[in-house]
Amino acid sequence: MIKRSSTIIIGSVLAGLIVACSTGEEVQVTEVCVDTEMTILPEVQCEGGGGNFIYTPGGSRIGAHGSKYVGSYTSAKPALAAIGRAPSSGGFGTHGGTAGG
Repeated sequence: MIKRSSTIIIGSVLAGLIVACSTGEEVQVTEVCVDTEMTILPEVQCEGGGGNFIYTPGGSRIGAHGSKYVGSYTSAKPALAAIGRAPSSGGFGTHGGTAGG
């Protein structure tokens, strides 16, 4: 369950992504696999249905698997974004590709 304070953060991130998409600029985001308690999981768990991906602003400090993610994010994949994946050790990753919009 997402807390109310997270809703404000999600709205702020979404507003920034909408502005970037409307100007045609590519947004840098990191894809992070988390469970319902915002615990960071290996991405294979999201691919197998055991978690959900969230999208954080590019350059965000992610953390290690098993730690709680704290920060701004959106659960909707941005339409126009360069998507990186958090590496297995935590931190910012450069794996992934571009989602077209």
